[in-house]
Amino acid sequence: MSTEDDQALVGAAASGDHQAFETLVSKYERRIFAVALQLTRNGDLAQELTQEVFVRAWKALPRFQGGASFYTWVYRILKNLNIDRHRRNKRRSSSEFNDEVGWRVSEVGVGYTARQEADGVEHTHRAEMHQVLHSALNQLSENHREILVLREVQDLSYEEIAELMEIPKGTVMSRLFHARRKLKEQVVDMMGEEAEHELLR
Repeated sequence: MSTEDDQALVGAAASGDHQAFETLVSKYERRIFAVALQLTRNGDLAQELTQEVFVRAWKALPRFQGGASFYTWVYRILKNLNIDRHRRNKRRSSSEFNDEVGWRVSEVGVGYTARQEADGVEHTHRAEMHQVLHSALNQLSENHREILVLREVQDLSYEEIAELMEIPKGTVMSRLFHARRKLKEQVVDMMGEEAEHELLR
C-alpha cells in the first residue's frame, strides 16, 4: 500500500471512518509492537504501549497535518509515550520477547527467523542462539537497540530512520555501525570463540 493510499485512509479516518482506521492499524500495528518490544523489553508493556499509540492516534487524527508519513507520526507517538513511561518510572523493564517477531543482523552475519527447524538438534541450537542474541541486545543502549530494530527488523532505509529518529543520515550510519559492533562483541563474549564461526553462517 502506497503513501498516497495511507493519506486517503487517514483522511477517511479523520472524518470518522472506523474501517479506514482499522486498515491503518492492521498495516502498522505489528511494526509498532516490534519497536515497543525492543524499547521496553517487556511483552505486556509493549502491547499496552502499542494499544495506547493507536488510541492516541485516533483521537489526534483531525490534527494530523500529513507533513510526515502516518507511520512516522505513530512512531513518534510511541517514542513520546515511552519517554513519559521512563519519567513516571512506574515499571521496571524485564526481558520478555515475542518469538513471532523475527529479526536479522545480516551485516554481522547473524540470522534468526522464528521458525521450526526440521532437525531437533539444529532447532535446539537455533533456540539457544536466539536467547543469546536477545540477551546481547539487552546489553545495548536504548538508542542502539532502537536503530538495530528499525534497520534489521523493519528493513527501513537510512533516510527513513533519520526521519523517524530525527537525526542526520550520517548519524544513523555511524550509530548503526557501532550498534552492530557492540552486538557482535556481546555475542562473542557470551558464546566464546565459536561465536565467530556462528556469526558467519
